Amino acid sequence: MIYSRRISVFIKHALFVTMCFGMWVLVSLFGVMQAQASDKLLLEKGEKLVRQHCTRCHVVGNLNKYGGIGSTPSFGAMKSLPDWQDRFATFWSLLPHPSVVQVEGLSPERPKGLLATTKQIFLNMDDVDAIQAYVDTVPVKDLGGGVNYR
Repeated sequence: MIYSRRISVFIKHALFVTMCFGMWVLVSLFGVMQAQASDKLLLEKGEKLVRQHCTRCHVVGNLNKYGGIGSTPSFGAMKSLPDWQDRFATFWSLLPHPSVVQVEGLSPERPKGLLATTKQIFLNMDDVDAIQAYVDTVPVKDLGGGVNYR
């Protein structure tokens, strides 16, 4: 009788621990699934923004293999530079982007008398984050050697 009570308490404890572990696994999996869905949405938004704005000048992986402007580096080539992450993190502030790209809350206001030579691009920080997330997926272009700065 004493043994059966001890076994019963042990089994109840084991079932409780197993249930807690099972709930933790379910909650963890749900969190992972939400993060994956969020990441997918961010990448989709980034691809849409890159396709809409960046491919006007840059070749971006398979989005526009034969597009862009000849004098403009492709995203894959820029990713071969050692400081590519810094460049993409602040792209709107690097020439020639300030004349075209405005990031809400970061870019200085464009002078009213300055004529635009192309359609202006207005972004917010969520857009910039989405673009950076997408750029992370673009493969690095093998240029056959190091890049020489001139």
